[in-house]
Amino acid sequence: MDSLFLSIVKQNKGMGSISLFKDEKEIYQFSFGFADLKNRIKPSPNTKYRIGSVTKMFTATVIMQLIAEGKLSLQTTLYPYYPELPNAKQITIGQLLKHRSGLTDRKFQAWQANGKDFKLSKKAEYANANYGLLSVIAEKTEKTGFGEILATRIFEPCNLKNTYYGNGADSIRDEATSYFYASGWQAIDPGDLSFAAGAGAIVSTPTDLNTFLFHLFSGKLLPPSSLAHMKAIQDGYGSGMMQVHYYDQVAFSHAGQIDGFQSRATFFAADNFAVSYCFNGVAMPLDKVLIAALGIYYKK
Repeated sequence: MDSLFLSIVKQNKGMGSISLFKDEKEIYQFSFGFADLKNRIKPSPNTKYRIGSVTKMFTATVIMQLIAEGKLSLQTTLYPYYPELPNAKQITIGQLLKHRSGLTDRKFQAWQANGKDFKLSKKAEYANANYGLLSVIAEKTEKTGFGEILATRIFEPCNLKNTYYGNGADSIRDEATSYFYASGWQAIDPGDLSFAAGAGAIVSTPTDLNTFLFHLFSGKLLPPSSLAHMKAIQDGYGSGMMQVHYYDQVAFSHAGQIDGFQSRATFFAADNFAVSYCFNGVAMPLDKVLIAALGIYYKK
């Protein structure tokens, strides 16, 4: 496994960290490349990465907790929380969770920019807006910020010491700088995470992501019926997760991409096995990294 990632670094194909868990214990961790190329700082197990849309797993978990507590329901509409949005009475929390709301990012952004009305799509379509709106619903339900909700409901109970929400790049110790490759690694200026909200504003590590996965799939965060609903796939989407297949193995997973960072968190329930990785520099398809790592682990 080490040689795989050292080869990726040598060929300037990627920099980052990976973690493998089996039966709730970390069995492998490796960090490679540079967290900060300018200052020649190597990444460590505590180096933090923006995880992008992997955040949606956390947001869906919060919403399902609120539903389990009777504070919301899958049939609750968007209207009480975001009445100004066109079609808010037609959009339910259940639809937002599984990208079946009919809302698209393009339509939502056009409405934000110029107030342009729109019709809802009739097909399932992945949209960050769905999860941004879910975090607004959580905030208005709990009457506090989404970062505090995540900390209270997930980060602290799971003991995720290297996981944060919505911080600026200069306010988190050991956060990696992101890069793109063009005749050498070029630094990317970090964007403001506040716009990503519940769709992509978490900063974490592969080890913390695996810890979260084991808490979630072992039933420590949700009752069985709520977890079952998250895992139920409709038109390719569960709630904050999708299915991926590796030979005869089936896993629940989510990938993320933001400001040059790319991440993936994946859980194989049948084997009680998880693999998560976070890259701050990528010049190859990361699905190939997952397939290669799984090939080594499963001896395929």
